[in-house]
Amino acid sequence: MYKNFCDCKYDGDGHLVDVSLKCPENFNFAFDVVDTIAETDPSRRALVWCDTEKNERTFNFDQLSRLSIQAANFLLEKGIKKGDRVMVILKRHYEYWYTILALHRIGAVAVPTTYMVTAEDIIYRVNTGEINSIICAEDDNICANVLEAKDKCSTLKLLFNVRKYLKDFLRLDTGLAGMPDKMDRIKNSATDPFIMYFTSGTTGYPKAVIHDYSYPLCHIMTAKFWQNVKEGGLHLSVADTGWGKASWGKIYGQWLCGSAVM
Repeated sequence: MYKNFCDCKYDGDGHLVDVSLKCPENFNFAFDVVDTIAETDPSRRALVWCDTEKNERTFNFDQLSRLSIQAANFLLEKGIKKGDRVMVILKRHYEYWYTILALHRIGAVAVPTTYMVTAEDIIYRVNTGEINSIICAEDDNICANVLEAKDKCSTLKLLFNVRKYLKDFLRLDTGLAGMPDKMDRIKNSATDPFIMYFTSGTTGYPKAVIHDYSYPLCHIMTAKFWQNVKEGGLHLSVADTGWGKASWGKIYGQWLCGSAVM
């Protein structure tokens, strides 16, 4: 898949000497990568997941494509739209993968966030980033911290969670079940805002950094030439999905280069 978006040149010894990326004007990772693989090789393994309680799930591209479309339709129905900024605090639960793809489909700006944030951290990020929705897991007091922060966040309107029914939250993982698994493509430009990370805040308050829709293609370099992922392989990067390393090692480049993620 990566060869559709990348030209690589090698010397006589097989060493890489030049790389140039080719980003279509309307590139959207969910439609142009995930759905394309789902159409051409639907049973290809995409995600292998397990937890400390010995639960295990394996998802192929067809399943993730359909789940992410259903999630997108559910979020659209509840009021999330193109351009909205949506904080995602889903740890390494498998719901993260179809949720972030759903946001890419809508054109909403995903804001991955670590589960270690306090209520004060959430208030700062929401108000700084003008975030209007949060999708979170129920564990590690995440939902409690979100509720504590809510009244101090002027732009925050919608709260979603997964895995547990809680007052004040719409449940995404069960809500998507009855939604259509087809949707019309929502137009976007490769230069539209795609994902927003907050820096670590080591020397001051965290800074918001926005990447556009071309961002996933940059991680062809990460996966192919740094991590050396293999076609049909399985790659593990140890990172919470709230950190930038999750984008480097847990979704974009690996799927583009033919590897599943663990």
